[in-house]
Amino acid sequence: MHLFMIHGLLLLSLANAAAVAALPPIPLAKPGCPRRCGNLSIPYPFGTREGCFLDDTFLITCNSTTNTPFLQDGNIKALDISLDGHLRIFSRATYDCYSKNGSRDIYRTWTRLSTFTLSFSRNKFIAVGCDTYASVEVPWDIATPLDVCHSVTQRIKWLMGLALEFPVVLDWSIRNTTCEEARTNITAYACKDNSECRDSDNPPGYRCYCLSGYKGNPYLSKGCQEIDECADPSLNRCISTKNCLNTVGCYECYCPKGYSGDGRRDGTGCTAEDKLSLWTKSIIVATDIEETEPLLGPPTKFCNTSVSLGPDSIKFQAAMQLESGR
Repeated sequence: MHLFMIHGLLLLSLANAAAVAALPPIPLAKPGCPRRCGNLSIPYPFGTREGCFLDDTFLITCNSTTNTPFLQDGNIKALDISLDGHLRIFSRATYDCYSKNGSRDIYRTWTRLSTFTLSFSRNKFIAVGCDTYASVEVPWDIATPLDVCHSVTQRIKWLMGLALEFPVVLDWSIRNTTCEEARTNITAYACKDNSECRDSDNPPGYRCYCLSGYKGNPYLSKGCQEIDECADPSLNRCISTKNCLNTVGCYECYCPKGYSGDGRRDGTGCTAEDKLSLWTKSIIVATDIEETEPLLGPPTKFCNTSVSLGPDSIKFQAAMQLESGR
């Protein structure tokens, strides 16, 4: 159990909700388990009851009267849970103030975070006032460096509309084991189909991520589902959907018969050919094909995949072009 005391400081979240394009709904909670509590979406490994969470660490208590979600069985309000290992909560600031007549107003906050830790990269640790000292203690070695501290000395006479409750970002992971160690126990290993494991140093443990070309919940069986990049122009670089071939985990841009090029908006596109050059054009090597057409432009990155074309479902092995940086 880790105990944090926040004295004479404000802890401000840097995380802002970004506008994202609407995506088709993908199951995030275990089948038969509540998916929401109030405005909070609850993805597995979190859950509201036995059988819906991975272990007690990931329990979300949902107040049945107010539909307010809290971490575990405490009083810390949960605002948002992301599958990339971040969790937003509400936390109150501590203050110790003196009035002109010498009276003292004190409020001190003790926040028990259990196995979750304050995010080093997504929060600001701030102390306001004169003769004020604030410190952060880390209970283990971390590879993530802390930012340099800043001192603000401008004289401020009045602070109006000061809020005392702020969103704070916590980090979470599957605790106390590395990816290599976790893979030795396939029953307890949290990363499921079409996902990969990455070690975490804050807090120590590991996290799961869907493979490139997939999206969803990597902690659920069949939770990472293939993305159809061809259905969304923002996910591919082909000149049109007609020039895009969706494959398992990737996609390919191509030019139809009678055109040459790579079929990409950021490449050579597709240019009409004369009939003579078309018949002398090299074609991709195929097996069990009586007739074929030139389809693909020159590849830059590859994945070997088996695809089917035409009414006869003729299969061939082709070098598929991946989107840059994938």
